[in-house]
Amino acid sequence: MAGYLKQKQFAMGGLVGYDLGPAIIQGYLTTDVYERNYGGTDVRGWVRVIFPLGDPFATPTAPTPAPAPVYRR
Repeated sequence: MAGYLKQKQFAMGGLVGYDLGPAIIQGYLTTDVYERNYGGTDVRGWVRVIFPLGDPFATPTAPTPAPAPVYRR
């Protein structure tokens, strides 16, 4: 294509998260460290909420039997 220049970009940033119990919320912010042919640097931010569905690596445990009743006279 005429006039096309290859674009390159490298960004770095930080991640902050908090465990709310049934959900996890995370936010992260990145900024360009290097860019070529983009016309300027970028700052981007994202927020995500995670709802874990279970632990696929958990080992199943047998239920604990109830203690036998004690009869006294």
